[in-house]
Amino acid sequence: MARNTFPDIRSYRPGNEVKWLTSGEDFFTHLNGLIAGAQELIHLQFYIFEPDDTGNETIERLIEAAKRGVKVFVVIDAFGSNKMTKKKEQEMKSAGINIRRFAPFMENKFIFIGRRLHHKILVVDDKTALVGGINIADKYRGTAKEVAWVDFAVMVKGNLCVDLSKICNRIWLKQFEAQIRFNKPKLPKFSKMEPGVTLIRVVENDWLRGKKAITVSHRRAFRAAKSSIVIVGSYFLPGIRYRQLMKKTAKRGVKIQILLTGFADVPMVKNATRYLYSWLLRNDITFYEIKDRMLHGKAMVVDDMWTTIGSYNINDLSIYNNVECNIDVLDEGFAMDFKKHVLGLIEKQSVLITKEDYEQKINLWGKFYDWISYQVMIFSARILLFFTHKINRREE
Repeated sequence: MARNTFPDIRSYRPGNEVKWLTSGEDFFTHLNGLIAGAQELIHLQFYIFEPDDTGNETIERLIEAAKRGVKVFVVIDAFGSNKMTKKKEQEMKSAGINIRRFAPFMENKFIFIGRRLHHKILVVDDKTALVGGINIADKYRGTAKEVAWVDFAVMVKGNLCVDLSKICNRIWLKQFEAQIRFNKPKLPKFSKMEPGVTLIRVVENDWLRGKKAITVSHRRAFRAAKSSIVIVGSYFLPGIRYRQLMKKTAKRGVKIQILLTGFADVPMVKNATRYLYSWLLRNDITFYEIKDRMLHGKAMVVDDMWTTIGSYNINDLSIYNNVECNIDVLDEGFAMDFKKHVLGLIEKQSVLITKEDYEQKINLWGKFYDWISYQVMIFSARILLFFTHKINRREE
């Protein structure tokens, strides 16, 4: 990738401060601090929001904000946040917090599976925002018994937060139709990178509503890559089209490195990912498994210049079923700093998967089970897509 050009550069916005955060105290200190400092408006939308120690602290900050007159709007996914009790929800409502559950998992006598709100977004006063893959729960912060899951977020300060606030507002108000438009300020036209200018944009995926910007962003980044791609791939199950793109990119001589999890909260997902190991090895793609920790991060760095961080997994669920949000950053310093952190995880906490190691550790039955797991995951995604087709404006 040339250092002065990039696909769709005109869609990026200058004039924002941006930095990456890790899961653990780093993220939750910022999250709760921003809520505590809110003066007018809070939008909070999370896939998982659990009423454990971590979640209760955030709820307390939200209640305090509402009591001092801040307008607080919370949307949680009905399935992902099923541990949020009605009692706790009522406590929040009684304090003045506006809260809704996105897409109830069951309705009346019929079971349906709608698209999931996979957002992890906080926007405060249209001025500061957090966007990433980190949910609100103890396992993302870490406890005395469990190290925090590996994950990332981006903190943004500046005019892009207005766009993020509008995205959250659409979800809250159920304004999904194409005719819904918000006025946007005219932005400077960029045709190349300029020294000292950080360019960022927000990209969405919501296939049912015709939004596929994250998927397109990934594909264009692969096609533009010249030297290197580093991927943090939790729930890594790329489809045929994505794998073809990876294969062509590797054949051009681009070095592709992928950090995967050594185990998963959903074991079948891990087995399904392992089914792809032989394909990755055949195509000279280097990949690693992180040890002793759950990997939940979703990120990619291309040519030490372009970075994307957010909720989007490289699998069909994120492409077709979920409502996703990522931040794309065009900045060499940001990219190199974040890549250094990921490579540190690879060097200190991960193990390289080689052809010899893979063949020694997996037997014929194991390969068959991995194949079955992969087929089940692909079939499940298609079934979910079928039900998503059947759901209209009532799903929220």
